[in-house]
Amino acid sequence: MDLVRKWAKRPIVDTALDHLFFFRPLLILPIWAPLLLGYWAAGGRESDLKYPMLLLFGLFLGGWVYGLNQIFDIEGDRINRKNLPLPLGLVPLKSAWAISIASAGLAAVLGFSLGIFTGIFALLGLAMGYFYSHPRFRYKDKAWPAVILNGLGHGSLVYLIGWAAGGPLAWMMLVRMLPYALAYAGVYIATAIPDIEGDRATGKNTLAVELGGKRSIQIALGLIGIGSISGILLSEPALFLTGLFALPFYIAVFIRKEGNFVRANQIAVLLLNIWICFYIFSYFIVLLAVIVLSRLYYTRRIGVNYP
Repeated sequence: MDLVRKWAKRPIVDTALDHLFFFRPLLILPIWAPLLLGYWAAGGRESDLKYPMLLLFGLFLGGWVYGLNQIFDIEGDRINRKNLPLPLGLVPLKSAWAISIASAGLAAVLGFSLGIFTGIFALLGLAMGYFYSHPRFRYKDKAWPAVILNGLGHGSLVYLIGWAAGGPLAWMMLVRMLPYALAYAGVYIATAIPDIEGDRATGKNTLAVELGGKRSIQIALGLIGIGSISGILLSEPALFLTGLFALPFYIAVFIRKEGNFVRANQIAVLLLNIWICFYIFSYFIVLLAVIVLSRLYYTRRIGVNYP
């Protein structure tokens, strides 16, 4: 054990881990969830090689989207105390650009390796990530465009990518993706509420900044609730069960008028990923590894208890 601890304290290991966690592994989980649920719904199975390829695709898609987000929002992340490797100076800006660009290329290659439509949807997702964060467009700082891109991109489009990898396209996929659009839009709004002061100070006009905390909470709860209910109506039980157990935590914050939705968001993400394990059992190992390694990294390297 002492040898392991000494090895883990080596500068080269710290540097490698800093660059790995630039990908924000915990935020890859909300990408993997609709990706794998769409894959399963279309007929994809754990034994297929496409399953590990989808995991890698989700990682690299997140590397591009979250990478650009961090690069163009360093100051905002510092004000909001995001405890991320880039704003903390643990990852050089040049390395951040290299990781992000390489991730985009690998995501595109993997996308087309999984199928023509998967590749087309992947390119659309990469483009949406660019428009979302680039200063010329910066849709993430615009109230309703940010909500729409998170719902349609992070929720529905990722689900479609998984579906296209798992089986033939069908009209039903356009219906079954809707609960994810609603739920992900609601969770995004809830995520932005704790950052109102920091976002306002840096000139961001998120929906939470524009409407204020109270109205934003009401909209977020409505979208999450409708998304959850439509999940059971449209044969997406994982999303319904997530809403069933997570929505009370959102409502509790709203009623008490204190605290924020960080814990509720974490519970929702964890639950949605847990349900995937009932379909794809080996995913439990991936989920556990991400959570445990993230806990160790943030505790030892950054000094915060997260998650």
